[in-house]
Amino acid sequence: MQRIKLLFSLAVAFLLALSCSPGGSEDGDDSGSEGLSLPNGILGVVTGDVQGGVTITIRDSAGESYIQSTGSDGSYTFPSSVLKTGAYTVTPDKQGVTFVPEDISVTYDGLGESNVDFASLFNLPDSVENNFNMTTGSRNYDLVSLPSGNAAFVSTGARVRILDPDQYASTGQIDFTGISSGVHGTPTYMAVPKDMATDPMLYIVVELNNGTIRLYKYKVGDGISNSFQAYFELPAGSSPTDVAVSPDGRVVYVAREGDNIIELIDASTMTPGVPDRIVIDSPISIDVSDEKLYVVSQPVNTGLDLSGSITTIPTLFHNQTNVIGVEGFKPTRVMLSHDQENYYLLTQADSDNKASVLCYTAAFDTRRQGDSIWTSDSNNIPTNFALMPNDSALYVTIDTLSVNGRLAIINLDDGNDQFDFMQEMSLLSGFGDTPNAVALTIRLVPVQIAGWVSHDGNGSTLAGSMISFR
Repeated sequence: MQRIKLLFSLAVAFLLALSCSPGGSEDGDDSGSEGLSLPNGILGVVTGDVQGGVTITIRDSAGESYIQSTGSDGSYTFPSSVLKTGAYTVTPDKQGVTFVPEDISVTYDGLGESNVDFASLFNLPDSVENNFNMTTGSRNYDLVSLPSGNAAFVSTGARVRILDPDQYASTGQIDFTGISSGVHGTPTYMAVPKDMATDPMLYIVVELNNGTIRLYKYKVGDGISNSFQAYFELPAGSSPTDVAVSPDGRVVYVAREGDNIIELIDASTMTPGVPDRIVIDSPISIDVSDEKLYVVSQPVNTGLDLSGSITTIPTLFHNQTNVIGVEGFKPTRVMLSHDQENYYLLTQADSDNKASVLCYTAAFDTRRQGDSIWTSDSNNIPTNFALMPNDSALYVTIDTLSVNGRLAIINLDDGNDQFDFMQEMSLLSGFGDTPNAVALTIRLVPVQIAGWVSHDGNGSTLAGSMISFR
């Protein structure tokens, strides 16, 4: 319903803009199609979730048509040399995308028609098709995906499997079985920079069988090939509980709950950062934006005390912390939206023995929409969550304490500060009773959303789900 309201709002905004600017402003400035002068043809811009590679078709009253594709900035132009005077219908098209409006009727008089603009929205899925199953044979620790959508990675056993969303298969691996004579490693937590403009590097926490812990750095530009860059040996201490990398790829943060610290590593040199650590109680989950580090802490007493906290720490001034108590909730994971405007907390249980997702504004650290944006049924334990790369939906993996887990989808593309629970579906039965991670990728040519869900238990299965458009 909220998505319908958003489409209606976009349509109203478009009609208002069209009524105010029929072909440009009085002084000739083309405000609707930014950066383009008044043409001797038909032109416009596609904005929104997708700009480049949209097929634009214009068709005249006789049925004759012309086709162009938008540039990377969403702009397109049909020059006067291919046009006759008369009426045309302009229609955008791209698989998996809705456009507002669906088409525009224009009359070309030989002088030019500008502001023939469209807004684009990714289609959210109506169903999930389970079309990939892979038994890894070992515990699945973590699952991450590249912002480009070229690949996902799962740490399992002594390897990191590389997953191709086009083939829905494991196309390679990073092996830690033979680091040196008698030494092998177990990869656990992983992180990649969220900014697509940042050189894609995969950072992997690896625990060696000789008691040391390393942070490995691999270049994974196209997602299929990979090359080892360097490693940093962490100081002796407890096992890490999470890892995150700054959006610009300059700093890697490693949380160590047992030592009450977060290690900082200079990503370019793989040496200790400045400072080299932040002291904080029981960090179990972290994420980082351009300006803040987000840290989830749980109390040592995990009995009846269900309260936890989220701490925000400026990335430049680490002593100016802001601790936000989460009374009545036990937060387990934190995740920042890709646009860095909100962050989300996954909580295991509140006083009613139900799980919840909380949303906070990143600028003011205030909770949105009351207590939670989603609450599970009793005795359903959320294990992890992931955001669509365009922040339009949130996916939550749920341990139902039965033979198969579930996946909940929450619509965040609200337009009026509201959130809609969309659907909840069973994951693959018999492939593990504890889904422990979820990763999502978007490919733009064609538009494709690939979802992967990792199960930990009953054979340690990686269950991949292709989200189809219907």
